[in-house]
Amino acid sequence: MNAFTTCRKCRSPLRMLHFPATQAYDRDVNFLITGSRMIINRLRSCLLAPTLLAAFSACSNSSSSTHHDDGASGGATSSGGTTNVGTGSGGTLGSGGATFRAGTGGSTGPGTGVGLDAGLGPDSARDGSVRLDTGASGSGGTDGNAARDGRDGRNDASTGTDVAKDVRPSEDAPSALDANAADLVGDTCAADGCGVRGAVSRPTYNAGTGFFVTGGKLYDANGVEFRIRGVNKCHYDATWPGIPKTHANTIRWGVPLWLAGNVSSKLMQDSIDAKIVPMAGVWFTAGTYADADNVTCKEDTAHLTTAVDQWVAQAATFKSFEKYVLINVANEWGPANSTVWRDAYITAVARMRAAGYLGTLVIDAGGCGQDAPDVATYAQAIFDSDSQRNIVFDVHIYGQWSNGGGQSWQTDLNSGLDSLKATSLPIILGEFGPGRNIGPSPTMITPGQVITAAETRGMGWLAWAWDDPANNVDDATDFALSYAGAYNSSADLTTFGKDVVENATYGLLHLGQPATSF
Repeated sequence: MNAFTTCRKCRSPLRMLHFPATQAYDRDVNFLITGSRMIINRLRSCLLAPTLLAAFSACSNSSSSTHHDDGASGGATSSGGTTNVGTGSGGTLGSGGATFRAGTGGSTGPGTGVGLDAGLGPDSARDGSVRLDTGASGSGGTDGNAARDGRDGRNDASTGTDVAKDVRPSEDAPSALDANAADLVGDTCAADGCGVRGAVSRPTYNAGTGFFVTGGKLYDANGVEFRIRGVNKCHYDATWPGIPKTHANTIRWGVPLWLAGNVSSKLMQDSIDAKIVPMAGVWFTAGTYADADNVTCKEDTAHLTTAVDQWVAQAATFKSFEKYVLINVANEWGPANSTVWRDAYITAVARMRAAGYLGTLVIDAGGCGQDAPDVATYAQAIFDSDSQRNIVFDVHIYGQWSNGGGQSWQTDLNSGLDSLKATSLPIILGEFGPGRNIGPSPTMITPGQVITAAETRGMGWLAWAWDDPANNVDDATDFALSYAGAYNSSADLTTFGKDVVENATYGLLHLGQPATSF
């Protein structure tokens, strides 16, 4: 039986202290430091178109409805479009307006097969919010029982079958917290299939196939803005059946790069299969889980270099997941407000790119991840040094932060985040805890205050952590969101978990939205 680490988040005011591992059965390391999604579904029909060895016992000393169902009834006529249509065989060029010209094909098929034809010939145009394409022949469509993921259906006119290829929920009427969010959905169809309305083009200097950054925002492989909203995961060997049900769109993993690549590969694949973006990060660089092998809160460049060495060695493992993964280079490494942080990461980024990592890199602030001045002062130089211009910066909110009336050594939540926002760089709040004075370096900043502050500034966020600890959770002292990894009802969640997941204004059930690239 694997031993699970108690990764309690306890913070010193100025830096986080690490207590070395103790041995208990396998490895049991104790660290200091630490409803439902109101989705507005739009029927985005594409009319008339081809359309989880040894336990990873240490995680970090830094720190209702199901989201994914079998989709047996997804893509039915009611969700795939008001009518199943056969596309006809072409037709003359239409006006692009409201008038459709009947084509010569599209006789009645298994669906309704009304035989409409956009009449746009070989090209395509947009009619209001509906993009029309060539009237290639179709069979009329079936009832859509072949839907893959049970989300909004659409009609695949090239096969005449209603399918639900993870069409994303609409944000036509976002909440106040989402006021700055892009219209993430609204599929449009082109002759070679369906794309996403409002998508931006990948910058020419970015040679990757996955997430990319442009204009200070993170976009998925389809060019759709992606707001990170999710959870951290301490234990790679602890089950997590409840996370997909929370609508979390990202899991931040501590990956054991010292093990064979298939271990990390399984973590990535399991996340992708659940349609959750995996953010792979390094906490430890050896399975001893000794302080000497921990990058967290270290300030010497040797620790960062070791982490990058391991990333380089595992480049082939992660290359195949480039479309879907984010790479968190080193958890909470680096000195605060320092050119050492800047220069070491400029070197690290160059090495990662040379090894073939073309996707988005995530770089934590120094000062145990909590130092806003690192990012506000030096992050732009790191970003500009990157040949791919594809970096997200990560700041953690614990005892070094206050929400008004703090000590002189604390960063005020709002003014600190404003200084980060002013960089126009993509920023996430990659860790925060339950507040309530939990931990030796307590904070009274509530999860809701952190999330709201992030959302109003267009920043992503990740709660710490789903499984800290993985079992025997004490709701009064621990940081876990789930008591045992499950989420079948509110009873499975701690006070912290209920707030992060189920709050009707800012909870994951309400705000979580998956990437369109799955």
